[in-house]
Formats: sequence, structure tokens, C-alpha cells
Amino acid sequence: LLHYYLHNICQDTPDTVFAILFVGEKLLSFAQPSYISQQLQSSDLKLLIKFTNNQPGLTTSELWFPVCLPRFNSTGFLNVYGICLNERTKLSLVLISQVNSTVQFQLFREAATNVRSTLELPIAKSNILKILEKDSDHEQAGSVMNNDDVSWKRINEGNSPSKGPATENGDGAGSRGKEKGERKQENGKKKLDHGAEVSKKYDLLQQISDAINPDKTESLMRDYMALVGGEIMHFVFRLDSKRRATRSSHGETSYFSQCLSPSLNFPFVDIESKRRVWSIYQKLCLRLRLGAATTEAMKEEFSRDDDCGGDSTKCNTWNANVLVESTPDLNGITYETDETEIFLAMNGRGFELYAIFPATISVKAATSSGAKLARLLLSQSKQLFLTSSLNGND
Repeated sequence: LLHYYLHNICQDTPDTVFAILFVGEKLLSFAQPSYISQQLQSSDLKLLIKFTNNQPGLTTSELWFPVCLPRFNSTGFLNVYGICLNERTKLSLVLISQVNSTVQFQLFREAATNVRSTLELPIAKSNILKILEKDSDHEQAGSVMNNDDVSWKRINEGNSPSKGPATENGDGAGSRGKEKGERKQENGKKKLDHGAEVSKKYDLLQQISDAINPDKTESLMRDYMALVGGEIMHFVFRLDSKRRATRSSHGETSYFSQCLSPSLNFPFVDIESKRRVWSIYQKLCLRLRLGAATTEAMKEEFSRDDDCGGDSTKCNTWNANVLVESTPDLNGITYETDETEIFLAMNGRGFELYAIFPATISVKAATSSGAKLARLLLSQSKQLFLTSSLNGND
């Protein structure tokens, strides 16, 4: 349902490149072009969500700012519209365009209003500047600020999501602006109307609250660990969802990576022990991709400059990102043991699993439990991950 809304925004709002819904720093849904070279990489998506979520004005106003996404285009900027749709859950909408203009801002604002109205979310903001069409009537309107290229009027927005932006009815400009806004909103909502019934039947905000509740998430992860047995102590499961390619993609393959993991608990309670876990996971990750985690293997990988235009100054950072975002070429299993734990890593078609087992069991038993957990999570992938089409403008 949410992806349907974002898809319509990309289709109906001019010059929309990406549309993203997120809660805090957790991705909820997003839509993007079908041409693979124009799609967001995981590192850019994480950067964008983290940067937007940390803007101090996100929950109190609408944001409009430029951002550079280095994996998408390291030499230019995109323009980001951000708004928090619900302060309690931190449900936020981000719309991105290559066009930097007040007209584009207003188009994004109208799209956000349509989504908010269809989801029946209250409008909490008031005293907002609205763009007006320039004509002679504006000179007679009150509270209008004019400059060389645009006119703005300060308006008040009510809390009813169905009313949309309020306008003054005493002058011709306000009346025409209201009619035009109503026509645009009605046109934009045509494809969203069928989702309103779904929103009424299921409390979207409550579902979001449940999904991001750390206690419920932790309980779910522990349930999966208990189902497979084998005394598993911790795991990280990565799913690589294959993105749909188009004819114009020239046979390119692109994946969208998502991870699932419980928190690190006893005996990994202090910072040093937690760093040790992630360090060993990283070593096993390199083994799956390079066959070894030695300095020589990494230097050989990072010395390649075919993916960074021959610019050696950025090759290390570039290839490190590419290496992490890529999937291993071959299916494999690797492990590392010490006196107290067995660290296991395995990968197959579209997944990677990293897990910790006590050293009191055999490596064979740990591998069997790890494979059982991977099969279980793969069977539940549609409920746990974004696996539907991640393309918006096809």
C-alpha cells in the first residue's frame, strides 16, 4: 500500500526522482527509477535517511535542502523535500528532484498533503507560506510578500486532513487559488482513493509503532533463535533483493541489501567485546568475498581503479563501498573458533548469515543450525523485508 502511494507520486509529480518513507532511521518503503544506473545504492540511502532524520526542523516544519549522494553522483547535488507526517511515530516522507525551484517545492508539498490526507493523518502545522500566482489581484491581497520572481501569502492550515490548505475567500486570487488547489488535490487523489479503505480498516500508525517497538523486535528475533536451537548466541542475516531490470538496463543486475539482527547481549556487554564481534564478522565477510581477509587480498581489491575513473585518491573509499554492497561470487561457508565461541558465516543465493555459537558444540552442529535459521528467515522474507518491486518510474 505505501509503495503504491510513492509509485503514484513518482508518476504524477513532475521531476520526481525518488520518493522515500522512513521511521526514525528505519526504511519503510521507497520508489525510484527502473533504470539501474539511476537507482540509489544502500550507502546513499542510509546517508540520506540519517542526514534527514537528524535535521532539527524535521518534526516542526518542512525541509528543503541540497544533498550530494556520492554513489549516485559525486559531482552534483539533488534537492530534497522532507516532512514528518506523524510526530509520535516519526513517520517521515522525503521527495527528491534535480530541479531547485519554488514551483518544485510547491508540487512536493501538494503531493505530501495528498498522502497525509489519504492516510487520514492530522495536519499539525499552521501559519505556512503558500506560493501565489502573480497577477494584478495579488497587489490588493493582504499579507503578501513580493519579490522579483514569486509571491507568497501567509495562510493558516487547519487540523482536518480533508480540507487541505486554507485560503482567503475575500479576493479573486484566493478564490482561484483555492479552486486550482482543489482540482490538483482531487486529481492527485484519484489513484490513492482505494487505499483509504485499507487505512481505515487497519491502523497504519499502530502497525508502525508495533514494527519499530524495540521490545517486540527483540522478542521476534529471540523466537527465531529458539526455533532453530543449537544454542545460537547472536546472528546477522542479510537479504539481497534483486531489483527489477528494464530493457534499457543492458542486462545489469542490481541488489538492495537489508539486514536483520537482535541486539548483542550477554556475554557481549561491554564496548570491547562488541567491537570484537563486529570485527570478526567483518573478517568473515571479506573471506566470503575475497577468499581471504589478509592485508594483501584487500590491497589487491582496493588497488583496482576501473570503477573510480582512474582517480586513485578515492579508490579505497569507492571500492570499499562497492565491496560491501556486492554479493559473494560463490556460495560458501567459513568460520573462526576460539576458546569460548564459534563464529560462522555462510552465503547462498540472495543471502548471507553471520552467527555466533558456543564452543561447546561442534562446527558441524553450528553449521546445521545456521542453515536451518537461514532457511527459516528466507521463508519469512516477504514479512520481514522489502521484497516487492523497488522501482517507481516504470
